[in-house]
Amino acid sequence: MKTKKVTEVRSGVILAIDLSKKKPGFCIGDDKGKILKCFSLPGEGKYKAKVILKAVEEILEEFKPELVIFEEVFQRFIKAASKLLIYKGLVYNVFLRHDIPTYELSNRTAKALFGVKTKEEVFAKVTSYLNLKLDFEEFNDEVDAILLYMVFLDSRYTNLKLID
Repeated sequence: MKTKKVTEVRSGVILAIDLSKKKPGFCIGDDKGKILKCFSLPGEGKYKAKVILKAVEEILEEFKPELVIFEEVFQRFIKAASKLLIYKGLVYNVFLRHDIPTYELSNRTAKALFGVKTKEEVFAKVTSYLNLKLDFEEFNDEVDAILLYMVFLDSRYTNLKLID
């Protein structure tokens, strides 16, 4: 997929997705900074594409997002990345059919918002910033999705890339 840089984007309801094989995280918020809902798909184990797609369809029906942000798939480990890229393609197709602009953001850019380098540091900064008392092992994926949403709202979100 080709990408291009975006300099100004605003929308009503925003959906941020942190895809993972184990526990995808979702954050739905408005363009004023109000988080409407955050969750990950519950349970343990690997999720099949249809479970992720069902969650996305339910989000579309309930919240009607006008914009979607994915975290770019980290491609260091090709076996794990290939499955995530398949999931991302399937989910992107849903947004494409609903004519919802879809963007991606590097996790490095997201981490730069708080000036940190590790997932643990991101978790600590985001939960501290939002005054949340959460367990890293249990809520890591939701916090990653919140971070994507926060980066979109930040004035330095020019590193978003439109998927077209």
